[in-house]
Amino acid sequence: MDKAQVNLDQFAAVAVAPTSYVIQGQPYTAEVFLTASDSRSTPDISVNGNKLSIKEGKGTYTGGTSSVGEFTWVGTIRVRQTDGQVKEYKTQPQKYQVAKPSATVSSTKMNVIYAGIPNPFTVSAAGFPLESVRATISAGSMSGSNGNYNVNVSGGQVGSEVSINVSATNAGKTVSLGAQKFRVKAIPKPVAKVGGRAGGDIASVQLKSESEIEADLDDFPFDVKFKIQRYKLTVIKPRSDAVTISGSGGSFAGAVKAAINSVTPGTRVFFEDIVSVGPDGRQNVLPSLAFNVK
Repeated sequence: MDKAQVNLDQFAAVAVAPTSYVIQGQPYTAEVFLTASDSRSTPDISVNGNKLSIKEGKGTYTGGTSSVGEFTWVGTIRVRQTDGQVKEYKTQPQKYQVAKPSATVSSTKMNVIYAGIPNPFTVSAAGFPLESVRATISAGSMSGSNGNYNVNVSGGQVGSEVSINVSATNAGKTVSLGAQKFRVKAIPKPVAKVGGRAGGDIASVQLKSESEIEADLDDFPFDVKFKIQRYKLTVIKPRSDAVTISGSGGSFAGAVKAAINSVTPGTRVFFEDIVSVGPDGRQNVLPSLAFNVK
């Protein structure tokens, strides 16, 4: 050039990489080039409109990390040329990802999915924004997004293993992040109850006030509903023969309700052959109930 626009007397080799986080099997790329600057000038450097302090012609930008997510910034440099004009230069958009500190702890003996109910899962991958992470299951279905999913498998999968596969989008390409296997188990058997009792002594007035037999699952982390399909009711009054009646469904009605309403102190009441069905469609025969009416 016939006339210098900027006096360049300071040179430095620079390497710039799009990211310092690389997945195994993916290439690590960086640009390596020579920069030149005027050591006697003080350029105006800003990021997203905020001015930076300058030292030896360089500004240092510190990005905020108080919240998680992906953040983008653009640097702007204004340089006064020898003819007095100010020329503006902009960097390419730069991105950085802020993630919560985390640790994953799991029990290899408890990698379990229960059939017939939604099993909540969280899925994340270090170095990837949640919206780029995807999860699929080898058998059954997964619904959800942004790291939160519900997994559903049918009762026919009980006793088998399924795999949850995780992938993420990186630089426009889908990267497989591996898979984890889970055992499919049946929901535990519930316990039959009448009026919250699984047998024992009961007042006649209380028994007569009850309207159904229920199937409850105690100490289970999911809210699971069971239906009673059928049962047999046997009533043995003092100095009387036993009377057995078949009940359909969980509600006391018809002959069953009449038999319960006729009990007196000293009567023994049995609920036997109790069959329930859970959300996985599997039938269970529940333990019998025996009541002594007081």
